[in-house]
Amino acid sequence: MPSIPSSPSASSASSPPSPTRKRRARVLRTLSQAQQLSALAFGSFAIVHLAAPALALVAPRNDAHELATGTMLLGRVWYQNVLSEPVLVWGALSVHLASSFARKGILVLLPATPASSTGRSTAGRGEGTTRSPASVSRYAQGLVSYGKSAFRRLTIFSDVHTLSGWLLAPFVLHHAYLNRIVPSSPQPPINALSPSELDYTYVTHAFGAAAGALTTASRSTSRSLLSSVSYAALIGLSLYHSSHGIRKILEWRARATGTGTGRGTGGASDRRASLSNTEARSGQVAEAGGIAKVSDTSRRRRPWDLAAIVATLVVGGGLTRLVLEADGQPPFLLRRYEACYSLVWPYTRTL
Repeated sequence: MPSIPSSPSASSASSPPSPTRKRRARVLRTLSQAQQLSALAFGSFAIVHLAAPALALVAPRNDAHELATGTMLLGRVWYQNVLSEPVLVWGALSVHLASSFARKGILVLLPATPASSTGRSTAGRGEGTTRSPASVSRYAQGLVSYGKSAFRRLTIFSDVHTLSGWLLAPFVLHHAYLNRIVPSSPQPPINALSPSELDYTYVTHAFGAAAGALTTASRSTSRSLLSSVSYAALIGLSLYHSSHGIRKILEWRARATGTGTGRGTGGASDRRASLSNTEARSGQVAEAGGIAKVSDTSRRRRPWDLAAIVATLVVGGGLTRLVLEADGQPPFLLRRYEACYSLVWPYTRTL
């Protein structure tokens, strides 16, 4: 979406946006829509996928594994068939990551307000002519200024939700590789684990808790600690990112419809009036120190923070029960499990 200047100057108010800025705004808007749609598609898979460990928390004693595995097998009917998996899982994840990377790249490399007009103007005047030492110096200073500004934009995120997404991406890719791609390898001794063999015992094997696990006590403890940290980060980041992602989608939808006031024939004018009122109120709040605005933002985010915390505790608690109540497996199956983990860093150092 195109950004709205907080304090528009007279020149910006009198001159219309350039064609380049219009194209930039359209591309950013398209990428934002791709992020939203892919998030909704991937979210339909994530909800079903996380239902299994969530239900394990409320399962009767010693029945957590059976209930979670049964729920997981039912869920696979929805998200792991020849039609849905390429779209809901891999396709949606790829589109979401690609649109996020592309959007960040545009914001970093093509800012709305160029960081160094000096360098570009100097370069333009220097074409076809001999540059003076002063112009070369200004050009170099402009490039350095642009590089510093681009680096700041690369390392600064608009909010915690965006930062959580960037932190979450490697955990999701690692989880998918470890639990989906590697177990499907036809190479021995893995021999493409079947769906019935790839149940939650495979997950709990990462913690070294399954009876008969072929590891020493010290390596089992090391692997258990490593898995605890990685799964805590995966669950916490994914549920926080999902919770506030829903909030953002609802806010974008509300703005697109004028927050309920822009429907009907006067939708566009009502939205412009609402936007003007919002800018006026923002100016008044800024003059008063911005306290009310910050308080309102925190109040709107608080329910979503609470939802993310509760969901994290539920899913994490269910996974803990699965680990504590892990069933034993035949040695030949455990060897196939370990063959999977031995191919994935950092478990290669703990096996």
